[in-house]
Amino acid sequence: MKKKGIGLLVILSIVFLLAACGSKEVEKRVFELEEMGIVTTMTYTYQGDEVLKQKAENIFPYASLGVSSQEEAEEILDPQVEELQGIDGVTEEIEYKEDEALEVLEIDYENLDPEKIEKIPGLNISGNIKNGISMEKSAEALLSQGYEEVE
Repeated sequence: MKKKGIGLLVILSIVFLLAACGSKEVEKRVFELEEMGIVTTMTYTYQGDEVLKQKAENIFPYASLGVSSQEEAEEILDPQVEELQGIDGVTEEIEYKEDEALEVLEIDYENLDPEKIEKIPGLNISGNIKNGISMEKSAEALLSQGYEEVE
């Protein structure tokens, strides 16, 4: 009986060790860009080289949109938000303030409907959604566009 218990303990230890070695930690990388008055922060949640989630936070001063009021900004931005509503894995919200708008766009690649998202004009996703988005290729693309990685 003691030998069975020790054998079982050894097998369980090996299983846990293999599981720990095989699983990769979920990590985050953050990139920022300020261009034409717009501040963009991109946060990637990834495991290994596969991006699991992507969050874009954009601060648009109304002047950067060529408008001077919240109402004018809503006319430009609200139709874009409506276009993304109802797509599984995508949430977008805009908070309007006195002289700027804060847009938060989140993409959950694990629950995303790739056929619907590919039909959205102006939405730029680096890579093939169906095969998984590469963190390294995403980072390279952002850095080449002038983003800086934030530690």
